Amino acid sequence: YTSGCSAKLTARGKTAAQAQKLCQCSLSNMQNQYSQSQAIVFLTKAQFTSSTDPKTGLPSALSPYFVSCKA
Repeated sequence: YTSGCSAKLTARGKTAAQAQKLCQCSLSNMQNQYSQSQAIVFLTKAQFTSSTDPKTGLPSALSPYFVSCKA
């Protein structure tokens, strides 16, 4: 998750360090809400949605996990 997330964020202008920090934060937020197996199912489903957040380039379903994150 983190490497793919970082690649999308750096493609949208974030530095590698900023992207890493944001992706780790969003993953932590997700882990606070889901068990590991639930998170895997959620991420798999999110990858197959056509809706993409223009700010992150990631599936829109992941957007709420970035709200509290700062780079």
